[in-house]
Amino acid sequence: MRRILGPIPRKDLPRGVVLDREQTAALCRNVVDLLVDLHEVDLTATGLGDLGKGGWYVSRQVEGWSERYRKARTWNVGGFERVMRWLADNQPADRPHTLVHNDFRFDNVVLDAEDPTRPVGLLDWELATVGDPLMDLANGLGYWVQADDGRHMQAFRRQPTHLPGMMTREEVVAHYCGRTGTSVTNREWAWTRSSACSASPSSPSRSISGISPGRPRTSSSVSSASRSCCSNCGAAASSPPPDGCPPTSPTPR
Repeated sequence: MRRILGPIPRKDLPRGVVLDREQTAALCRNVVDLLVDLHEVDLTATGLGDLGKGGWYVSRQVEGWSERYRKARTWNVGGFERVMRWLADNQPADRPHTLVHNDFRFDNVVLDAEDPTRPVGLLDWELATVGDPLMDLANGLGYWVQADDGRHMQAFRRQPTHLPGMMTREEVVAHYCGRTGTSVTNREWAWTRSSACSASPSSPSRSISGISPGRPRTSSSVSSASRSCCSNCGAAASSPPPDGCPPTSPTPR
């Protein structure tokens, strides 16, 4: 193991890092490609095959999200039961498992000091395991606030995914699918969208309750973000996957 030096993106680009639209697009593409490369690690060759807990990865994640949300919820934050029920009732079958990071976002990426469009390191591996790679992608999308999101979502932005040149969430999924040859059904795509947005209100709620550090948000902001992000999760099942993710026949559970 060696120390890696380089700037780390936070809510905005690091001090002194100035990128034009094309450079920002290259950074975004390279970061998504880093996730693809992670999911292509040979578990047998690296001896990481026993890192996870076996099957039922998706079910364990949904149960964990719901449990943490209920524990973190305060009296002045709206309920989320409808979304949690929908996620539980519409779970896709597990994909073949890969190495997953479980906290993949820009502020865990170290950039090359000479070429800040190129990631050279990935931090915070304590949640890494073997599991469903699309869940890893969905977790990352939970933090992906894009330029056209409403003001309630913008209040929770913690990485520079709003900049000109950054992909939208749908473009991220399309790029990932194109690189990996992944196909998703309409319902799997809807479930991925919904599971990603369900992560957005949970962290502020935990901050309010004192379960995790962070700048507290008002209860109205948390509730509004929940509504704006997840109000249509059930109806989203009719939405087609983005270009680059060819739909397939439904995967039996």
